[in-house]
Amino acid sequence: MQYDDISITLTDERRTVQYVPGPEEIVGFGAKRSDHMFLMDFDGDWEKGHSGTWDNPRIVDYHKALISTTGIGDPASILHPGSKVFHYGYSIFEGAKAFLHQDNELYTFRLHKNAERFNCSARIMNMPSIPEEYFVSAVNSLLDIDRLHFPKGAVGASLYIRPFMFGSSDKLGVGPGDKFTFGVFLSPSGPYYDNGFNPISLLYQTIFHRATPGGVGGAKAAGNYAGASRPGTLAKMLGASQCLFVDAIKNKLCEEVGTSALGIVKSPQLLMPKETDTILGSITAGSARKVVNKYDLSSVGISYARREEIDIDGLISDIQDGSVSEVIGLGTAAVISPVKSLYVLKENALDEKLLARMQEGRIHIHELLGQRDPEEFYDEIIIGDGKTGPFTQMLFDIYTGIQNGTVEDRLGFMKKVERNI
Repeated sequence: MQYDDISITLTDERRTVQYVPGPEEIVGFGAKRSDHMFLMDFDGDWEKGHSGTWDNPRIVDYHKALISTTGIGDPASILHPGSKVFHYGYSIFEGAKAFLHQDNELYTFRLHKNAERFNCSARIMNMPSIPEEYFVSAVNSLLDIDRLHFPKGAVGASLYIRPFMFGSSDKLGVGPGDKFTFGVFLSPSGPYYDNGFNPISLLYQTIFHRATPGGVGGAKAAGNYAGASRPGTLAKMLGASQCLFVDAIKNKLCEEVGTSALGIVKSPQLLMPKETDTILGSITAGSARKVVNKYDLSSVGISYARREEIDIDGLISDIQDGSVSEVIGLGTAAVISPVKSLYVLKENALDEKLLARMQEGRIHIHELLGQRDPEEFYDEIIIGDGKTGPFTQMLFDIYTGIQNGTVEDRLGFMKKVERNI
């Protein structure tokens, strides 16, 4: 299927005026929607024969896309109460962005890498893959139609792109089923964090783990994010932004941050954890490595980037003696986040009985701390001077400059969204 082959059905008129947020309007991240979305259906003999076809590509009204006007359960709906996604967790997604350049055209950032990772997630979750050209065409066709929804002039502006797939077979019983739905919608967005590009703190703890070897940690699957919600909530209860996860076997090897990959600045190198099947392959981290190796960042002490095992005890020691000067989070939504400190959960700080009840699901995570002061539970280790470091600032400026079209794109990251509609 080529771009011209996508059949476009519009239920409402397209926006005719560019979206320009008002001076007091907070665009934020993820809450707003453009008018339309892309949908495509898979049907066949997937569960037994791993065969079938993708069909009926279309662009429809976002607000009427998945549920018919008469409500969920109607035969015209895609979603049914018995859909596999609700009961067995067959759901994967991606996150990408489009940017408006000075020529008033939209450009995507390494969209083919999102298509590649989406298919990796599909295979891990035993769901059908999508030809990459279908994926890219779907996104570009939707961007073309809803290009005027870009929040022009907003701080950190982008059109956030959310491709997703879910099991839509209306059938109970463990197994993927035979029907799937692929969709894409857009979210006019600003910065991921409310405080924008400002330093955050990470919580290091060994109570929770994001994934285990041989599992599905390498997939961008919905359940992985729901499963990381409790540790993320604990981090926020203690005043941190995210958890820094370590491996589930040794409790020693740094893996990733809740919504981001991890970067360690140890001159003359930028270090990132080795990829395993418990770590989601990060497009932002891979892109940052390419930037470091292509652009001159020697003025801030970094000459190259590489992956290696990062031991948490060694990391803490290197932060304390100053050999690690900066730590960063890297992800599509937040882009590059400077980390000012680690909150290290104190040994035996939590009430053992409450902890056991929480782990058994007998109390909620927010009941774990009781009425005690959050600062009683952790020791804070300041990274560098606790401010955004020079390397983090330069990497952010180059990276976002490439995305916004103000820095030369020496790596061919950006692709123009053609005007075909």
